[in-house]
Amino acid sequence: MLAPLALVLAAWADTVLLLVLLVYFVTTVGYTAWLKRLMMIDIVTLALLYSVRILGAARPPISSPRSGCLSFPSSCSCRWRC
Repeated sequence: MLAPLALVLAAWADTVLLLVLLVYFVTTVGYTAWLKRLMMIDIVTLALLYSVRILGAARPPISSPRSGCLSFPSSCSCRWRC
């Protein structure tokens, strides 16, 4: 129910954000449907989804993720630098 609203808001905010959201949605549906049954594809897909979330959140031009957030997320506070 919130997905259509998210798509509309993403399209209004930025077309790249809309593209990131659509890629994330399609990949998540694919993972739920059958990708999680393939051993190595499972791991790569989860890593890709995590990276897309970080990069999608850092899309506004005033922020960018620290490189540590992408490589070692548990050891980083993942605060954005301006």
